Amino acid sequence: MAYGRQVTTNDEIIVVSVYMDILLPGVWPAAFERLLDFCEMKKKDILICGDMIAWSTLRGSREMNKRGEALENLICSKNLTIITK
Repeated sequence: MAYGRQVTTNDEIIVVSVYMDILLPGVWPAAFERLLDFCEMKKKDILICGDMIAWSTLRGSREMNKRGEALENLICSKNLTIITK
């Protein structure tokens, strides 16, 4: 389940925390993808924080798994930027 909270300053930013449960049939919750589509359609900025449970070289992993590959495809298709620490 994705939980979101809207934060308003001079510009609107959608802030969402998401846990991508490995037991779900897909990599991410359907609500998360709907939120991304909404932000894209309304030209809203979004800050995504979460536990992705995916191995992705794009995110700094040494190896890639299917979840990581799917997440990378989503990141590229939605023109998102990754910041990891």
